[in-house]
Amino acid sequence: MLRRQRQIENCQKEISDIIETLERQKSSAAEEMTIIQWQLYGKYAGLVDAASEFASKSGITAENQPIFTVYNPKHVTNDDKDKLLKIILDDFKAENPKAEAMTFQQVRAVLESRYGVETRTIGNFFRRQLPSYETAGGNKKMMIVLKVSPERP
Repeated sequence: MLRRQRQIENCQKEISDIIETLERQKSSAAEEMTIIQWQLYGKYAGLVDAASEFASKSGITAENQPIFTVYNPKHVTNDDKDKLLKIILDDFKAENPKAEAMTFQQVRAVLESRYGVETRTIGNFFRRQLPSYETAGGNKKMMIVLKVSPERP
């Protein structure tokens, strides 16, 4: 019983240390955010206006920005993977309306470039999501067959 009590006490100390570290990170991030906002809206307000004007003229708008954001590329939850795969396939279908399939290499390239998620294989990364999609091809050139899908989540 004493051993278990010491384990619980150590666990509580560890949790309190983690909470303290996270609170320090949170306060540091809040301080940095106030400094950045002060610089953006005070010191560099003219540059921000010019950048937003340039973006609007070049076609970069809020609609063109990614709808989904991966907050931690090192760990993506299954719910996020569901949404992510659906968005990637829908975007590819919108960009390539005549395409019938998207290769795993293309999915991997989009994951790395747009969302910053690095993975060795798409089959392992989306192992719980892929059974609900039709796949084609062999070991070297696996593809996800594209079908018209309903609205994004």
